[in-house]
Amino acid sequence: MSSKPRRLYLGATLPAALVVILAGSVVAAGAASASRAFPNQSGFQGVVTSVNGSGVIVDTCLSSNAGTFTMVGHIRLGIVTVDVTSTTTYTDAAVTSPSFADVCVGDQVKVLGALSSGALAATAVTIVPSQTQGIVTSVTVGTTTSTCGTATQSGSFALAARHRDIVTVDVGATTTSFSDAALTSATFADVCVGDQITALGTLSSGALAASLVTIVPAQAQGIVTSVTVGTTASTTSCGSGGLAGSFTLGSFWALPVATAIPQRLTTVDVAVTTTYTDPAITSPSFGNVCVGDQVKALGTLSSGVLAATAVTILPTQAQGIVTSVTVGTNTTSTTPGSCGTGGATGIFTVASIPPIGIVPLPVAAMPTRLLTTVDVTGTTTFTDAAITSPSFANVCVGGHVEATGTLSSGVLVAAAVTILAPIFFAPGHGNRRG
Repeated sequence: MSSKPRRLYLGATLPAALVVILAGSVVAAGAASASRAFPNQSGFQGVVTSVNGSGVIVDTCLSSNAGTFTMVGHIRLGIVTVDVTSTTTYTDAAVTSPSFADVCVGDQVKVLGALSSGALAATAVTIVPSQTQGIVTSVTVGTTTSTCGTATQSGSFALAARHRDIVTVDVGATTTSFSDAALTSATFADVCVGDQITALGTLSSGALAASLVTIVPAQAQGIVTSVTVGTTASTTSCGSGGLAGSFTLGSFWALPVATAIPQRLTTVDVAVTTTYTDPAITSPSFGNVCVGDQVKALGTLSSGVLAATAVTILPTQAQGIVTSVTVGTNTTSTTPGSCGTGGATGIFTVASIPPIGIVPLPVAAMPTRLLTTVDVTGTTTFTDAAITSPSFANVCVGGHVEATGTLSSGVLVAAAVTILAPIFFAPGHGNRRG
């Protein structure tokens, strides 16, 4: 008989005493209960209550490749018997090559198979690894307490998990892998006090031996209200490519930039190593972070400031009904059906679509405050699911469009324009999209 650390699954693992009580109180239901609950199904999930008849002690495991284990999900379903053979396959995110020896009393498992003679003949068994999530309250490298871990070193950290429980997580120098969406290659050195962490592994002597540690990066998202390059701050300009600096973010629902509420602002520091992403730009940089932009930043918190390792510039977009079209410097037309010209530059205006059920005013009567001006340049691309090669000629007054790009002096310079299916407005019956 072998012994394996019991898995901890916060909020779902059954205490040893409860497992024994469940096994003793409903075992008489046995195969008959399983047949009634799953007459035509081939899957079940629950907690293992015995392995080859041994179920008094939690953590009981057997070194064999065939046998039987029982499991319980909901009390009303009773005990389900599972038969495994040498051809049964096993999956465990915390174990490299799991087997029947890794199925232990107290484990959470998912089983797929077919009912046969009142038992579930397992073709596949998934062992749900122990996991915990919380905020790092302390870090230990070797035997030394530290603020952060050390790369390639073993150690541990404590997490304040659900219900304020403190969970100890052990980290191996070569057995634990790390993940952080804000970093290219995360290590134990990136686990610091205050970080939010998710850890997977096995429970051993009351601690979680981690096979995978996921660091949830600090993040901020909102509207850029000011940009600082070096020591020069501005509330109207952009950053500078290749340089370090900072910017402040206000809530998406904040007041206009000029009247943003200071206490709702987040300061984001950027370094020359910070990476940038912008779907509307090929090689974005700090120079593309401008006041008024929508931005999402990932990184680490330090003294209340977010030190950004990755910044995503969300392209400005406008969607609605075209209310006017201007080709080049020609006269603007608001006549329904008037269109742009293929291959030409120009301007069109877009009015926001009202909520479902509200009938809009006629195109000519759209309030100015709802209008967005969109510039079409020689590099603007066009998409229309109904047309093979759309162009500015397919942007017409009364049409339904979406434009993405960058803001310049209050005008949306379009990198891409998508011509959408028309919207039909029926008074009293809401809006219908064709």
